[in-house]
Amino acid sequence: MTHSLGSAQQPASESSDPNAARPVQPAQYMTVDHSPPGGYSEYHRLAFYNIGWDRKSKKEWHTADGLATEICDMVHDKGIDAVGICEVFNLRDDSCWQQRQGIMKHVVSKLNSRAGRPATSAGSSAERPAWKGQSDGHYIFAWNSNRLVLKTYEYISCGIEEHPWRMAQYLQFQPAESHYHSPVSLHVCHNHSPTSKNGKLTYDRAKRILVALWDHVMKSAHDEDLDSAVQPVAILGGDFNCNPLAWKECMQHAMATQASRHSIQICSSKATPRCSSDVAVVFNARAAQEDSGWGKTYIRAAKPPPFSDAHDVVLVPICWTRRPLSSTSRKRGHGLKTARAAKICKTY
Repeated sequence: MTHSLGSAQQPASESSDPNAARPVQPAQYMTVDHSPPGGYSEYHRLAFYNIGWDRKSKKEWHTADGLATEICDMVHDKGIDAVGICEVFNLRDDSCWQQRQGIMKHVVSKLNSRAGRPATSAGSSAERPAWKGQSDGHYIFAWNSNRLVLKTYEYISCGIEEHPWRMAQYLQFQPAESHYHSPVSLHVCHNHSPTSKNGKLTYDRAKRILVALWDHVMKSAHDEDLDSAVQPVAILGGDFNCNPLAWKECMQHAMATQASRHSIQICSSKATPRCSSDVAVVFNARAAQEDSGWGKTYIRAAKPPPFSDAHDVVLVPICWTRRPLSSTSRKRGHGLKTARAAKICKTY
């Protein structure tokens, strides 16, 4: 059950390239800072989905294949390069580890058989899907290795000593495309912060979780780049049970590392999210706001109900690498020339 701290679908156009001509409205900025300099040329598209799967569920679509089918359809519809799925049963239930591994393998297998990017020409192996996955706790994270190369994976503590079961997935990626020279890494913290009578998520704990995860990102970034002024590109997604106001309070608590965050943006499931915690936070990059069109809100004709009973998918289109725009890139809609000014929120 989700309880956040603080307080119509847009169908994708058919195209041989799911990323072509996507909207590029910037995601909301949480800091008064100019958007990153020009030259950002291409989006990578990540998604986060809290499915709230109760192991005792009797719903006929709550199966490994039901989940895999919905994820495949979503990936193909939205041109997604990576997806984080959380609340696959209870975070504190270690007895279903093997079952979760089987679910993750089934999702990845089905992605590789159905939902890769369509080949641009017959026999083009470069465009064939090559999805991989990792599962720990009640998390599954899957990514297309043709688009993102995994450098590091860890299952890390959220820094709450009295709740040692609060853990998160940490993944460090680089873009797979060969035209990026000395690419900057993308750090992803995939976390769910549940709250209940036996494990309440207080404001203090939410703040400490942010500090712990950001400290891990910073340590990993320093290991890669010894520059003490490093500003790592990062996404914190999943379900932190924080709405935008709670996120601002958490950022204020992390003032000691403020210099490491050039810009902060919030991507939400839609303009007014169904659940206020259906958001992801992007640091030191350029993110776009796009309604996901998937999850509890979106019923599809002749399809089973959405897997999640409470949440919508959060889509995170992000640019964090730079190269000169080619004429081909412009035609495919990867440029940001049409982006409108982002809404600016107060600084800290």
